[in-house]
Order: sequence, then C-alpha cells, then structure tokens
Amino acid sequence: MSTQKRKAQKKKAREREARKKVLRRRAAKRKKAAKEKKLDKEIKENQPKLTPFMKEETQKRVEQEKKVFAKAQLAHNIEILKALEEEYDEEQTRRDELNKELEAQGLDTLQAKMDHMQAQILKDQEEVSKIENKEAGHFSYEMGQGGGIGGLTN
Repeated sequence: MSTQKRKAQKKKAREREARKKVLRRRAAKRKKAAKEKKLDKEIKENQPKLTPFMKEETQKRVEQEKKVFAKAQLAHNIEILKALEEEYDEEQTRRDELNKELEAQGLDTLQAKMDHMQAQILKDQEEVSKIENKEAGHFSYEMGQGGGIGGLTN
C-alpha cells in the first residue's frame, strides 16, 4: 500500500473514533439530563403546596367569601337545572302529543310515522319557498312555459 492510502485510512479511523467519542458524550449528557429532570419532577411533586401567610381575620374573611361565592354558584346552577328540566318536560309532552296525533291518523309503526313526517316537512318547505318567491317578486325560469321573453314568469 502506498503511504497516501495508509494516511487516508488512519485519518478515517481517527474520524470514526472521534465521532464515536462525540456520540458517547452526547448520550452521557442526555442520560444525565434525563435523571436531573426526573429528580426535579419528583422533588416538585413531593413539595407541600405553599399558602400565603395571612392574618387570622383576613383568612376568615377569605374563607367566608369563598363560602358565599360557592352558595351563589350553587343557586345559579339550580336555576339552570330547573329551567332545563322544564324545557325537557315541555319537549316530552310535545313529542307525546305528536305521537298520539300520528297514531290517531292510523300510523302505528315508527317507519310509517317517519315517512309521514318527512313528507309533511317537504310539503311545508315547498309552500314556504313559493310564498317567499311571491313576496320577493323573483322571476323563475321554467322551460316550456312561456309567459314572456325567454320563458320568464312572474
């Protein structure tokens, strides 16, 4: 082998060793940092919560204010729950009445009731769209029904 090849091989070997050394150092640093982080986390979790120092009068007043706030919040929540309960009862009675009406019409199965309601909704939507078109004065284009220029009707 020529001296240049030997030098190149030695240089490559030194570079490989240097890379390995750098990687070992990085791994050691990461391992050390992970241990420190874990230790810091354990210390933080095990520390008691610090409460601010207050005079007894101030502390009693703060506790009293918390109790008053909690009572007010509970009263507010009770009002909301009562309103929701009333709304639910109204909705349930409306559903029961609708169910009775559909059964009076001879619709006993759920599928028949759903089909009837869907047809009713489509009918209502068509009526609403016709009314809106008439009120807005829109022109509609209908093929083959010539009421004016180009089949436009009012």
